[in-house]
Amino acid sequence: MVDSQYNLGLLYQSGSGAPRDLAEAYKWFSIAANAGDSEARASALDLESKLPSAQIARAETQAGAFRPTGAAPTPDNLAYGPSVVAAQKILSRLGYYRGRVDGATSRDLKLAVSAYQRDQGMAATGSLDPATVSRLSVFSR
Repeated sequence: MVDSQYNLGLLYQSGSGAPRDLAEAYKWFSIAANAGDSEARASALDLESKLPSAQIARAETQAGAFRPTGAAPTPDNLAYGPSVVAAQKILSRLGYYRGRVDGATSRDLKLAVSAYQRDQGMAATGSLDPATVSRLSVFSR
């Protein structure tokens, strides 16, 4: 929740509901900025002049390591029709995928999806997005 990450940065920055901690605010602004929030990016840049470089470096390391838990599904892990196993089987039959058919979204599967997308004239994202799944689904009938 990018808005919540930004708001958490605001709370740490102001000391409202949490101890005032500019480094922690910078970390949360950076996390939200990494997710595409331009206001958070501006807030993080504003704090840079108020923090020692060591605190900035530590906060950036923490922000870079941040992985949300219980996050909303991403295009890579949503089921849009055929399961990942079905996509692996279809891509294997078509000669794109040579990995294990185990339902895991591996590097090999992403490469296979990218190659299939490229050959289909689609953006080669490597994600099993709705358009790619739709094209693959014709092979499961």
